[in-house]
This record gives sequence, C-alpha cells and structure tokens, in this order.
Amino acid sequence: MTKDFEMPETITLEVGVNYHAFFLIEEGCNPILAGEEGTVRIGIAESAAQRANFVTGRNDGIVRLAVEMSSSDPGARLHEYEDVVELPFESRDGVIALHSHWGLGYLKILPPLPDGPGHYRIRYHAKNMDKAEADGFGGDVIDSYLIQIWPKRTHHAKILQVRSRYARTCIEADFRRS
Repeated sequence: MTKDFEMPETITLEVGVNYHAFFLIEEGCNPILAGEEGTVRIGIAESAAQRANFVTGRNDGIVRLAVEMSSSDPGARLHEYEDVVELPFESRDGVIALHSHWGLGYLKILPPLPDGPGHYRIRYHAKNMDKAEADGFGGDVIDSYLIQIWPKRTHHAKILQVRSRYARTCIEADFRRS
C-alpha cells in the first residue's frame, strides 16, 4: 500500500516585529539567544533547544509569515524567495508558539509539531528584505517570510540561497564573529 501525498499544514498570518526579529519558542523559554550554549546561527536565523530566532528586513511594523509543518521535507521554494537558510530545532514538548517583542506573551500558538517532541529541521525563506530594510519603520507590508518545519535530526546550519544585500550582510557579520 502506498502512502497518499501529504499536504503540509500551513498557517498564514501578519506578524508585528520590532528590532528586525520574531521568534518560535516553547512555553517557558526566553526567546533571546545571545551567548546561549549550543546556539546555531546562520545570519538571518538562529536556533537553540526549544527556540529559534528569525531576522526580518523590517525593523518595526508588520511582515507576512507562513508556517508550514510537514512529516517530510516539503522542498525549498528557491524560485519564490530571495534568501533561504536551514537550521536544526529540538522540541521538548512538540508545541511551539510565535512570539515577538510586540506586546506581551505569545502571538500565536501553532498546531502540534508533526512528530511531537524531537528533532526537526527549519527552513527559513525571506523575500523583499532589502526593500523593507530601506523602508525601516511602519508603512505598508513589504517583506514576507516562510518557515518550513519537518522531522529530521541534524546539528548544522546551511545556506541554500542568498540574494539580498541585507541577508548577505547578516551572514558576513556572523563569519567575522567566528
């Protein structure tokens, strides 16, 4: 018997960001990773146990975000986005929430991860970071992002594609720090 093709579960929303960032975290975790042991960073995204941080072109305002959860690799969307990176994520509870500096608490608790607690891969896609960074604060929604999450044990980060100046600058800054 063959398994039917599985469509990823997709959540689409607009997210308020401050300081060029938003986060995925498990309950009780501090989203700030500065100096956290075991952090994996790749310019526009970083992760550690139970949390991941994502950089946006927009400093302050609203961005578009889609989150896809799948039981297998859904495939990178290199033709739709300018910048695409991957990193590991470990879940203790199997439930994560979207969080930002805007307001207090979680912005959105996401559906449970496909395999519950365990090891996952996160692929972060970004579009229009340069335009949003130049615009800076408020205004129209310019930049958009996609996060894909699927079960996979891995410990390294990977750059799949970098086309924007802003993402390239973030990645180069990481290499200078190391």
